[in-house]
Amino acid sequence: MQMLNIAVIVLLLSFGCVFLFCHREIVSTGLGTAILMFFALFWLARLIGEFVFPDGSIMLGLVLFLFVLLYLIPAMIKTGINKK
Repeated sequence: MQMLNIAVIVLLLSFGCVFLFCHREIVSTGLGTAILMFFALFWLARLIGEFVFPDGSIMLGLVLFLFVLLYLIPAMIKTGINKK
């Protein structure tokens, strides 16, 4: 289980570096928008899981909600979901 946690940490850190240093390419392509939506869904599932299982933390829930917004807002702007 610890190896899985380490692997997920490395995966998330590597994607974080890609998102920081290649943000124009991520936002301007369809694949990048899909990746942003996937990560928003990932953090949303993690947020829901925080409160479904016992001993959930409100503070961690707020941080996870910010992560959902961090990935969802650029994807929504790119796809035009919020345009009328």
